[in-house]
Amino acid sequence: MLLFLWIVPYLLWAFFAQNVEKPRHILPLMIPLIWGIVWGLQQWRRFSPILLTALAASTAAVGVIQVREQPVTDSPMAQLAHYVAQADRGESSIIYTYEEERVIRYLYPSVTTVRLRKWSDFQASILAYSVLPDHVYLTDRVLDGFHNEQLKEYVKEAARFRGSEWLYPTYHDIVLYEVRQDKRQEWIRLIKTGQQPAGS
Repeated sequence: MLLFLWIVPYLLWAFFAQNVEKPRHILPLMIPLIWGIVWGLQQWRRFSPILLTALAASTAAVGVIQVREQPVTDSPMAQLAHYVAQADRGESSIIYTYEEERVIRYLYPSVTTVRLRKWSDFQASILAYSVLPDHVYLTDRVLDGFHNEQLKEYVKEAARFRGSEWLYPTYHDIVLYEVRQDKRQEWIRLIKTGQQPAGS
């Protein structure tokens, strides 16, 4: 009963208040899951060897793929960090990100990275520059999070980074955009005069 009282509230909280695609949010549920599997095997002892073999085989199949790929392939976030650090050597740049900022700062502390949470922070950051850096980047999470289609008219896709959906369920596909050089002044005017997008 105590186990049930713990599982249900946490399950509801994890499902509705957290991103269930991130393993760390559902990791505590592994304990009741394992308990449930053991209980089920005891109830259906006649089928236990078959069920146990199927579970072990499926786990091994997924595990082998991940063990082979992870050591030899950079995550999309790491690919993004390498790209930004190497793309504009000798020129100034800034990249507006969401959670990708942690990885970029860890790998390349010298890269100017701003983690955005709301539109007003973005406006303040851009308008604080008397002269913008040579290159202004935004990740797709930032751009899509503004819910402002007008902004997309002033950027171009600079690069795309992909990885395994098994290994990186949330960030397996990252698109990096750059503000177009021929649209920079118009883009700044839009940010300066534009209204805060709904939901930002």
